[in-house]
Amino acid sequence: MFIKYSVVKVYMEKRLSTSISEIRAVQMIRDSYVIYLPKDWCEKNFIRKGSRVYIRGLGKRLMIEPITTETKTVEISIDDIDEETLKYILISLYILGYKSLRIYSKKNINIDERKKLRILLRHLKGFEIYEEGRNYILIREVAEKSDLRSMLIKEFNSVSFLLSMLKDYTELLEEPDEPEEMHKRFDIDIEDVEELDTEIDDARLEIRRLYNKILTDLSIDPGVDQRILSMLISISNILERIGDHASESVKYILEKRFSVEDIKKLREVINEIMRHFIYVNNYLEMVLKNIFDTKITGDVPDVKKIIADLSKIINVKKSFREKLLKELSFPDEIFRYHLIRIYDYLTDISEYLIDILVELSVSETKYSEEISQG
Repeated sequence: MFIKYSVVKVYMEKRLSTSISEIRAVQMIRDSYVIYLPKDWCEKNFIRKGSRVYIRGLGKRLMIEPITTETKTVEISIDDIDEETLKYILISLYILGYKSLRIYSKKNINIDERKKLRILLRHLKGFEIYEEGRNYILIREVAEKSDLRSMLIKEFNSVSFLLSMLKDYTELLEEPDEPEEMHKRFDIDIEDVEELDTEIDDARLEIRRLYNKILTDLSIDPGVDQRILSMLISISNILERIGDHASESVKYILEKRFSVEDIKKLREVINEIMRHFIYVNNYLEMVLKNIFDTKITGDVPDVKKIIADLSKIINVKKSFREKLLKELSFPDEIFRYHLIRIYDYLTDISEYLIDILVELSVSETKYSEEISQG
């Protein structure tokens, strides 16, 4: 099946043609409850007598999705489209969960255009060129990733490494090295900063893709409630922003000179950021373990204590900002802004973790009550 690519038209037609909102009566045949599926919906999704469907229940919702082995292929014409635009169209389709893309032209696609396309494919993890013709290239997903937990941990570890780099470089400022020697070491490490920032962006892109696939493909089980899932996605977005500010902060330290007094105050500020980040990191790992592991071994975490610790991180945000603005006398306000935003985002993650912990506690209490009543 081929889908012609037109950003607005296809989107609107798809939305209008698949939207259903009506009330139907549940009937009883023998000992089973029966509800009839809308005829128009069945025809548009090729469901006939004997067709099989996925059925999944979540809370009060019951979701039905056709089972099909047919791969939908989106067709993209590269005539009158520049390379940068094509890049973001491909990334968008990738994030939205499409598995097969056919790029075509009215004329033959030359060698240079094919080389550029192969470079663009680096942004589409798990995709490879499946088939080529004179005027078209078909790319398909050959490896499917669906481990949300490992991708979140990977993103968090990359951000943690960037912040550790920020802490280490601040400590290096106190060493009595010659400026030339110090900058020589820093110049080597700038590439590492860029690489880590790219790793964070790639991890967030993979998480966004998986989230969209979960929303549209009921056969994918994320292993987590939809409300918790949406909060984990928000945490992923925040981590990417922390990564941006952390990488810019590291670059600033590599490029500027500081007084002895400034270095001392800077170390205090960054140590406080790292201390709170370690708390958040540990609690995120604990939350992910409780969400995704079916068998929890060891001591049961003290949820009240964890929420209290996270609340402290949130409550000192204002005093941290005032302290940073008052004590750091760097001429460049942009650097202070980066540090402030890093801490602000840490408090945002703390708020989401509290929400998740409360949701898990409420769900567990409700489940226990249902068991006792049963």
